[in-house]
Amino acid sequence: MTAVPAPEGFRDLFAPEVAAEYRAAGWWSDRTFADHVAEHARTIPDRPAYVIGDHRLTWSGLDRQSDLHAAALVGAGCEVGDRVAVWLPDGPAVHAVLLGAEKAGVTVVGIGARAGDREVTQLLAKSGAAVLVTHARQRRRDM
Repeated sequence: MTAVPAPEGFRDLFAPEVAAEYRAAGWWSDRTFADHVAEHARTIPDRPAYVIGDHRLTWSGLDRQSDLHAAALVGAGCEVGDRVAVWLPDGPAVHAVLLGAEKAGVTVVGIGARAGDREVTQLLAKSGAAVLVTHARQRRRDM
């Protein structure tokens, strides 16, 4: 699965001269994070993309998992530009979800892993998130 193009008007967020300066400096390109991960999945598939303790997620594994997350978001009815809240602790799963969100073309509303009920409720209400991605059990309670 490849990333969906940026929504109409997205590039208008930055003044053309700023964008030109960033491109000239090599800070910006037309390649997305998903493009880089896909390249690594092809060229160095078994090398670690993410390491935490003894657990290693390879580039090919990250690419596959993110495809599954993208498909799940689209299957849940998310469309390009929809907001999707992500409430996960740091680790391989959150990175696969964020990459999957890019591939699905949705906008991520990040919620800190330590957020409390009131903060999560407020962020969901204000952001208009269509979906909340979290663990079945988050912060010692069932979702």
